[in-house]
Amino acid sequence: MPTPKAPTTALPDQWPAVYQPSKLIGRSRYLTVLSSPDSVRELADFYAAELDRGGWITTHRVVTAASATLVARHGPHGATVSINHTGTGSAVSIGSY
Repeated sequence: MPTPKAPTTALPDQWPAVYQPSKLIGRSRYLTVLSSPDSVRELADFYAAELDRGGWITTHRVVTAASATLVARHGPHGATVSINHTGTGSAVSIGSY
């Protein structure tokens, strides 16, 4: 089971954790892109549980074998987690607003 890690990237305020193993691919002020060798479902389950544990309210969740989208709010902050199957694992985009 992956263990939570303190965020070291440009993530929304109050972001609970980053899935491990993950590798930072890129970031900007409002977007963080990660890659992981694990499945879409594993990552979606992790982020859904961590958002809930961190007090975020998930307003939208769709998960398939090929992709997942989570939309959540925490006070004035919002985030969208998009996870896509890459053939060798998954790509994760975390956008904040």
